[in-house]
Amino acid sequence: MTRLSPALPDTELIEPVHPRDGVWLQDRTENLMVINSVMTFDRMDIDDLRRVWLDRVMAADGGQRYPRFSRLVVRKDRKAWWQEDPAFDIARHIFSVEDPALKTREGLQEYIGRQASQPLPQDRPLWQLHFIPEFGDGGSALVSRIHHVMGDGMALIPVLFSMMDVGESNQEPPQTRGTTGAMWMVRLKALLVGGPLLLRKALMRADRSMLHGPALDGRKRVAWTSAIDLGRIKEVKNQRGCTVNDILMAVVSGGVRRFGLRRRDSGGGAEIQGFRVSMPVNVRAPSAPPTMDNRFGAVMVELPVDIGPIDTRMQAIRKRMNALKRSVEPFVYYGSVTFLLKVLPRRIGRWLVDFYAKKCSAVMSNVPGPQEPLTISGSRVRAMLFWVPQRANIGLGISILSFSGEVRIGLFADHALVEDPAELVADIEAELTEICGPDSLMA
Repeated sequence: MTRLSPALPDTELIEPVHPRDGVWLQDRTENLMVINSVMTFDRMDIDDLRRVWLDRVMAADGGQRYPRFSRLVVRKDRKAWWQEDPAFDIARHIFSVEDPALKTREGLQEYIGRQASQPLPQDRPLWQLHFIPEFGDGGSALVSRIHHVMGDGMALIPVLFSMMDVGESNQEPPQTRGTTGAMWMVRLKALLVGGPLLLRKALMRADRSMLHGPALDGRKRVAWTSAIDLGRIKEVKNQRGCTVNDILMAVVSGGVRRFGLRRRDSGGGAEIQGFRVSMPVNVRAPSAPPTMDNRFGAVMVELPVDIGPIDTRMQAIRKRMNALKRSVEPFVYYGSVTFLLKVLPRRIGRWLVDFYAKKCSAVMSNVPGPQEPLTISGSRVRAMLFWVPQRANIGLGISILSFSGEVRIGLFADHALVEDPAELVADIEAELTEICGPDSLMA
């Protein structure tokens, strides 16, 4: 469990941690509430990286846009508070890791897994950037670890993009915005249907398979696909009359199906019949500026891993994703959780959040990024991926991120469920080539 440091006696407390943020102060040995990401780019110096971070993030809007990066989370009177770190030192948060083993993708993946299994230090603001000066062919890498109490993925993605320039200009990449439509109508509908919807979700049986059910051991592993040609995905979606997201969801579903069938045939367990994923959906108003907090609702989506024929599976995906676009489930979940965390004892509120989380086998995020080339201090960004944390007994995270004409699918797995996530990545790539052709994978 998370054990916060006591408040510093000579430093003023700023404000209490809001319940929707504090619910993430629930680190366990088997699942830490940390958002992990990796970025690779052309060779860079750590001094340039620190300078960009200080200028673009720490000093943004006079230090008021992202103030939590200089604040501790402390305990006082059995409550969590934000407090300025009087000993803040950028070198304690952005530091270089020089190891020849990290020059390869496999070495970098192993390093991320080891780090993702370790809690963040509690005596400083809850974030780290691990700079790897030499990665791949003339490149560098950056592993970021930011605690979920500081903000959700939709809050943190603009932070990372704020370090970047589009192409060779100084134009800031577009910020990710919230949902569209008449928000008050959506909230009214959520209020009317919220009770029956939550009851129906509460009565759902949890997934039980080799990928959900066994006890987790807290040792994390990561892997990701080669770059996927977004242009080729768009060609296939036009041919099939669907969306890019439908294609990618079908690819993931087929990859999980292949993985389960192979494990079954080798005596490793029964075929995966149900595979429900929890997907975070931003509930901020379209005009709302990006803020450092947690404002999302989780929706449950059943992936058709039991359907073999690709056309039938694609049709099922399209139907389910169209229903999700019209659903008010994200707003029901967000509103209910926010209310219950305010009125119920902390332990009971967190138990309820975990109760719903346990019904899913994985947490899945899908984020479209800018399609223009990105640079940091003149260095071209080559690849990006991030993984949101898993709660309760969920031991699998799936991340899809597209930018600059490419897509990558990343896996974050507990060792007790998937010893080597590269196997599942290979199954996803095999499914991709069957649906979109071998030219869909880039070097």
